[in-house]
Amino acid sequence: MPTKGLSLLLWVFFVHLAGIYLYTRGFLLTRLALSDINTCDDGSCKLPPTHKRAVVLVIDALRFDFLSPHPPEPPSPYHHNVLRLPQELTAANPTHSFLFEMFSDPPTTTLQRLKGITTGSLPTFIDMGSNFGGSSISEDSFIGQLQAAGKKIAFMGDDTWTTVFPDSFEPNMTFPYDSFNVEDLHTVDEGVIEHLFPLLRDPSAPWDVLIGHFLGVDHVGHRLGPDHPTMQTKQEQMDHVLRQVVELLDDDTLLVLLGDHGMDRKGDHGGDSDHETSAALWIYSKGRQLLHPKAAIPPHLLTTRTFPGASVENRHIQQIDLAPTLSLLLGLPVPFNNLGTVIPELFWHDKSGRDYAHALTLNTQQIKRYLDTYRNSASGGELDGAWDDLERIWQTVNFQATPKEQSAQWLAMTAYTRQALSVCRMLWAQFNVSLITLGLVLLVTAAHC
Repeated sequence: MPTKGLSLLLWVFFVHLAGIYLYTRGFLLTRLALSDINTCDDGSCKLPPTHKRAVVLVIDALRFDFLSPHPPEPPSPYHHNVLRLPQELTAANPTHSFLFEMFSDPPTTTLQRLKGITTGSLPTFIDMGSNFGGSSISEDSFIGQLQAAGKKIAFMGDDTWTTVFPDSFEPNMTFPYDSFNVEDLHTVDEGVIEHLFPLLRDPSAPWDVLIGHFLGVDHVGHRLGPDHPTMQTKQEQMDHVLRQVVELLDDDTLLVLLGDHGMDRKGDHGGDSDHETSAALWIYSKGRQLLHPKAAIPPHLLTTRTFPGASVENRHIQQIDLAPTLSLLLGLPVPFNNLGTVIPELFWHDKSGRDYAHALTLNTQQIKRYLDTYRNSASGGELDGAWDDLERIWQTVNFQATPKEQSAQWLAMTAYTRQALSVCRMLWAQFNVSLITLGLVLLVTAAHC
């Protein structure tokens, strides 16, 4: 009898262990984080900056339909057409203002999304490398490139930024606030407002990039859900803040407003549903126009989609596209691990698309260097199944294309960058539902033994 009992105990232990292993393999996604830095002392991997400064504002959990002029039907009075300034300026200044829906890769948690936004990579729950299991960023990033260029960064808001970039912001212009108290709907936002406007009003303030991260919309979602009068009040506050920011902007400052992720119908996030992965991006240039008024961008470069429940298609990009785009707009190299693709509308400064061609070339070459380096790393075998297809597409890229071949060249380069993203996303940013389900089945089975 003791032998049978021991055997049963060992069997239950084994089943539990197998269930946990399968579940974590499907849910706790892993990736090797390379520490290489994209440097080019001769300036060959960057463009002349379009703006001297940038204001980057993050409204946590800002889902695209919160800004969309064509929200789902019927619209909610609490979170649709409340934060109106972005749609108003985009309609009034179509060459200076752009509104995009961004796909934010799971896991849709703030820490991982900030890593993706600043590095252009696909951070997972566990990024293996020099900071195994840590939260700080060891990879090349937009923030790191700013520091390398001698730029000064001011920051205020969600203290997740100071966790992932502990030594990156100017000490006398850094104002972090605790992000974990979801019951507190106002302290972080009021702190951002308190420190944001003095820096904007002072022309001698020595910042080059100013980052503000508001948390109120996210906390309202967690506590009360998106369909609540408090959400309307919070979005009205954000609309008022934006109007003041735009009024204070000078002509050489680029304004970037984005959500790090969306929220589901209950106000939560973290998974991969449509509402959780949908985030808004609004880019506004008060002075220099970003898009030439007679630009003829080939349709194959402009991806669109319809937000769930809406009837009008909207411009759709990947959230990690912001990393190479913002880097090149500010005269910086693209971060080494980036898998995003530059946004065409923001580089079409003349009729021919010459600046876009240059930006896309630098972007494509950077992704090729990254894949080659990853292929030669200890985890390079992950790419075995897709490497031949990637190399075949790379062979179609002709960097010496004539003007008549330009459109085909753009198509080849975007095909390569998007295939690279697709391959890496399958490896690092998609939950394996089959393994998760099998693991749960084993755990439940063992629990009933």
